[in-house]
Parts: sequence; structure tokens; C-alpha cells
Amino acid sequence: MKLEKAQAKCKRETSKVSLANLFGQCESVFKQSQKDVEGLKSKFIKMFKEEELRADALISALEETKKILSVQVTLKYQLLKALSLVVDELNDLSRQTF
Repeated sequence: MKLEKAQAKCKRETSKVSLANLFGQCESVFKQSQKDVEGLKSKFIKMFKEEELRADALISALEETKKILSVQVTLKYQLLKALSLVVDELNDLSRQTF
């Protein structure tokens, strides 16, 4: 029953449209689809490049932060060593004085 209705509707619709007109509509839709796809492709490429630049900037910032933290850790370690030597010397002086 549904198949018969669908076939009848299809016959009505196709009888209204000439083959050349139908081809023209299909071609128009195809060309518009191509334009849409190309437009989306360009947008995607642009977004990808922008995200790539952001990622590169973040990586550079992280590498710079890593360098700064490494220097700070090294300086703090050296300070700790120096303070440890001062404490040792103070302990030695304290033992010698008392």
C-alpha cells in the first residue's frame, strides 16, 4: 500500500518536471554543494592554522616557564647549600666559644 502511494506520488512529481529541468536543478544543487564544501574546507583550514599557532604559543610559553623554574630551583638549591655551610660554621663557632 505504502509502496503504491510512493510510486504514484513519484509519477505525479516526475510528470511535472521535464528531464532537462530536473538535470538543471540537480546541477545547480551540486554546484552549490561544491561551493559550500569548499567554503567549509577553507574555514576549517583557517581554524586549524589558528589553533596550531595558539598551540605553538602555549608550548613556547611553557618552555619559557620551565627554563625560569629550572633556574629558580637551581638558585634555591645553591642558597640552601650556602645556608647549610653558614649553619655548620655557626655551629663550629658556637662549640669553640662555649
